[in-house]
Amino acid sequence: MAWVDWLLNLSCLLLGVGAWLGRSQWCRQLVVAKLAGTLRVVETPWIRPCVLVGGMFGLLLVRAWWAWCAGNWSVWTPQVDLGVLRVSFPPTPGWPGLTLASVYAGLSFAALAVGFWFWMLLLSSLGRGLLEHNALYPLIQRCALLPLRWSFGARLGLAWALIGLAWMGVEPWMAKLGLVPEPLPWPWRGWQAGILSLGACLSWKPLLVAVLLAYWVNLYIYMGSHPLWDLVARVGRRLTMPLRKLPCRFMRLDLVPPCMAGCFWGLAWVLEHGVDLPRMARRLPGLTELYHWCAR
Repeated sequence: MAWVDWLLNLSCLLLGVGAWLGRSQWCRQLVVAKLAGTLRVVETPWIRPCVLVGGMFGLLLVRAWWAWCAGNWSVWTPQVDLGVLRVSFPPTPGWPGLTLASVYAGLSFAALAVGFWFWMLLLSSLGRGLLEHNALYPLIQRCALLPLRWSFGARLGLAWALIGLAWMGVEPWMAKLGLVPEPLPWPWRGWQAGILSLGACLSWKPLLVAVLLAYWVNLYIYMGSHPLWDLVARVGRRLTMPLRKLPCRFMRLDLVPPCMAGCFWGLAWVLEHGVDLPRMARRLPGLTELYHWCAR
């Protein structure tokens, strides 16, 4: 059930990305020449993005119906992972259950879209000065939304602020539905929103690990000249620069990419779950613990 729901959610994202990439053609018109030598407007390309947007919303409705039916007919409980918070949607019969399923479909799609947005922000920054001639880089820049001339810190700070404000806007509404506890008074509510927005960076873990492992494989197996492999090679080379001076080689095997992938994986795990400091007899809390600590 969860895999089918995830594939439907991914399909919604792909439809939304396709509509966003085609937005520049919404107001353009295709002009073709006729045999008589006259020019006449025959098609408006904005129809295609509108169809994609309509398909995205239609598929979200299908997801809501699917989650409602699957939750009542099986033991599967729809959940949305927000990095530091997991929101469960208990199966409920009737129209109230369909309302909760619709909220689940919208919230899970928003979480996936934010994760994809953070991927594009990171790739657009890592590719600066490296991927200007790569065919995929303009698409990444357009999906990153924020201007590339801004520094990475400025774009990331604005993204965190937008996520925090959005969460503070929907949290009271979700509390009325019984999905999350009642919002805390200030300033704890603001601290929770800030921690939740920081948790969006946890979405970088699978991207960084996948790029580094693909780069490692591409070092020994030629995958072709596709722009995707050029992106993997250049970004992977930049990511492994901090460990290049260390003796991370075994015979002819370069172990820097997997070591760097392990570093990113461990850093993300510590950031999410925290770690015990045995010599200091203290614990470094993770974002999940900090979020729930604010509610005490």
